[in-house]
Amino acid sequence: MDEVHTSDPGSSSSTRRLPIKNKKFYDTAFKLRVIEYAEKHNNREAGRNFNVGESSVRDWRRQKSKLGSLTSKSQRLPGGGRKPHAEDMEEVLAAWIEQQRGRHLRVTRTAIQRNAVELYDGNGEFTASRGWLEKFLKRNSFSLRRRTTVSQRLPQDQIPNVALLLHSSCEEDENEYGNMDETPLWLDMPVDITVSRIGERSVSVCTTGHDKGRFTIILAAMADGRKLKPFVVFKGVRPISALSKISWVVVKYSRNGWMNEELTVKWVDSVWGRLSFSRRLLVWDAYRYKYFFKLIHF
Repeated sequence: MDEVHTSDPGSSSSTRRLPIKNKKFYDTAFKLRVIEYAEKHNNREAGRNFNVGESSVRDWRRQKSKLGSLTSKSQRLPGGGRKPHAEDMEEVLAAWIEQQRGRHLRVTRTAIQRNAVELYDGNGEFTASRGWLEKFLKRNSFSLRRRTTVSQRLPQDQIPNVALLLHSSCEEDENEYGNMDETPLWLDMPVDITVSRIGERSVSVCTTGHDKGRFTIILAAMADGRKLKPFVVFKGVRPISALSKISWVVVKYSRNGWMNEELTVKWVDSVWGRLSFSRRLLVWDAYRYKYFFKLIHF
């Protein structure tokens, strides 16, 4: 409330409070109802009926086509409201973000603030505060997103060369193409979400106690759809007798449960196999242990 001080003959001073006029905001659904009523009657009647100014009704009727394309809860047309403090700088900054994301590079909030300060050439001090950053992201339809793909892509000019290599390597039998890769798995993968009573202070989920125990599995398949034996690596040096009886999987052990040079040689020997009556092509990723010298002479 605003305070207005006045003086009168009967007292040294008196304070009179004036009410603050609050600005009203109307969503798109309300504006469209007002427009529909005004079209059936007139702008003045619509203003009286919905308790809004006649000038607002006229403005909304002129913007009817634009309002129809917004959601029912929107309160402002694109480009409306107060303009940014440094509009030119923000356009350049938004273009830089688009350029970085076009190259699948990571863009952080700190990097945006740092670049904003460097690009700003206006009058006065500009600190690229957290509040400014939040508004800038909202104005330009940016937000923090969780990664959905690693985006490792082969350069376009290399695709014909790779296709030629694949064709020339196994032109006798293209079904002899093989692809392998390994991935870590956990012995127990508890989910953090469960149905529980509203208001419970503690929500517990039981586990087997092995949620930190992990192992590595190597899977491989051929171009004709054949699946090779799974190759599983557990942590430890002492074999588990029950697992050695399973014929459709190869079980090995290492001190940390990861693949290494020695186990890669064993995978080639026991799963991929050395004996073949035709040329074969094996595709794997670029971890350094896979370039072990022993494999070159297989």
